[in-house]
Amino acid sequence: MADDIVEKGLWDHYSELPNPAWYEYKNNMKMKGKIITQHGTMVLEFFEKDAPNTVNNFVKLAKMGFYENHKFHRVIPGFVAQGGCPLGTGIGGPGYEILCETTGENQYHDKGVLSMAHAGTNTGGSQFFLVHERTTTQHLDRKHTCFGRVIEGLEMINKIKQGETFNIEIEGGEQHPEDILVETIMKTGTF
Repeated sequence: MADDIVEKGLWDHYSELPNPAWYEYKNNMKMKGKIITQHGTMVLEFFEKDAPNTVNNFVKLAKMGFYENHKFHRVIPGFVAQGGCPLGTGIGGPGYEILCETTGENQYHDKGVLSMAHAGTNTGGSQFFLVHERTTTQHLDRKHTCFGRVIEGLEMINKIKQGETFNIEIEGGEQHPEDILVETIMKTGTF
């Protein structure tokens, strides 16, 4: 099985993080996310049905601590607050890219939506944005993957300032047994 991982390209050994397709979470525990800012905590629900790989990627990065003490590096009032760049500049990512998932039912950039930032189709990785207003972001519908939304603390989105830091926590969800194999490969470099 481990040879299949490398052979089929399901594990990119040049990346520090495994391919997110291997990190699917069981739906028996509904996952929620928390974006913790200096203004308070925003609670997220995820669009697991419409954007499963994007949700899995975000959740895995969060559970690995990737989003600890990150900056909102781009904040445009009335538009979006963007974060998730490990460099804090907007040009960094996790070392791999994921495919866009823009055909689901929840692919509309309403206020409070969590969406994957990218530099072009299928180039997202770790950067995301929170939508300030529907009227200024509707042109992003079905171009950027919407993978969740704020369900508590919506008023905090407009308080976020560029350069402020945040942390992300995930509640619920369980890893599949295959994850243990991939994590072992990542830590030891052997099969």
